[in-house]
Amino acid sequence: MTGQIAQAHDHFFKLLIAESGVAGALLRERLPPEVVCLLEEGGPAPIPGSFVNEHLRELYTDSLFRFRLRGEAPACLYVVVEHKSDQARRVEFQLLNYENAVWQSLLSR
Repeated sequence: MTGQIAQAHDHFFKLLIAESGVAGALLRERLPPEVVCLLEEGGPAPIPGSFVNEHLRELYTDSLFRFRLRGEAPACLYVVVEHKSDQARRVEFQLLNYENAVWQSLLSR
């Protein structure tokens, strides 16, 4: 495995979403207004690591971000950004696998 992203557009998106302010702007634009009003000021924090299965890593990548929520009790909103260059089949299962891997990672800390 090379560890590189297979498609040029995927590599471009990964670089773009990592730029300061880009992920925050994208997520604030795409999340429902009822959720956005609960977010603390500032951008999301990227979560290091990848939650893509080892045998798919050359084909897929992922980006995970954590927003802090307003309020007295500590709470976070984890957001997986999944970019598709074309219409993907069964993407809901891919996202469920990501979600499961994220929760497993958080529980093991």
